[in-house]
Amino acid sequence: MKRAGSNWGCNRSDYGDLPVSNKIVESKILPRFLKGECSDKQFEIVMNAWLYDPAEFSRLYYDYGKFPNFISNNFGSSIDNFEEMANLIQKAVEETIDYNRKNLELRSQLVSAGVRKSDARNATRQLSLELPDLTSQAEELENLIGRGRARHFLHYMEYLLKNSKAFKRSDIMDLAQMCYAYDCDLFRCDKAMENTFRDFVPFRDKLVARFNELPSRIEEVLDK
Repeated sequence: MKRAGSNWGCNRSDYGDLPVSNKIVESKILPRFLKGECSDKQFEIVMNAWLYDPAEFSRLYYDYGKFPNFISNNFGSSIDNFEEMANLIQKAVEETIDYNRKNLELRSQLVSAGVRKSDARNATRQLSLELPDLTSQAEELENLIGRGRARHFLHYMEYLLKNSKAFKRSDIMDLAQMCYAYDCDLFRCDKAMENTFRDFVPFRDKLVARFNELPSRIEEVLDK
């Protein structure tokens, strides 16, 4: 294949009726493996994911069954609303910060022009923007997903605002899965989510950001 410059295996049609995953097609893992351009380990990881990963299998089921995307179909509007709210609040925070910065510059210019500091300060007062009360939104969420299982959504929003972080649509499904974290002893998540909920009391000492830390953390729980 290398000698002939073959690109077989780079298109979905090359696999006929075999339901291959997008990862197999887009990574060109099969032709690369046959040409000796990737390791056995890399090939094994991708192929095992195709055969055994529930998430991968679910995508194939919907792709080949011609079903609509399950997440978009069932949660799309909710995600859109959450994203809109997050972006509106973040925009308000950013504009307030920008307004205060420009006011400080104007204050300095007034003082330089001979205006008394107290007068310049009164003329260029800083605006403070309180975090919005999201209690009603929390209550609506709890009506959907269970009492006491929505506070982390609000904590996530507050974290974005305080740290000027951008909202990511993919976070919604992580937040949905974290509804289980209230009940379990340990909860596996990525590093970003661990940072976000580091000071969230209900999840304290539960979150595990690295998969290879799980065995030791499980042993710690069992020893208690």
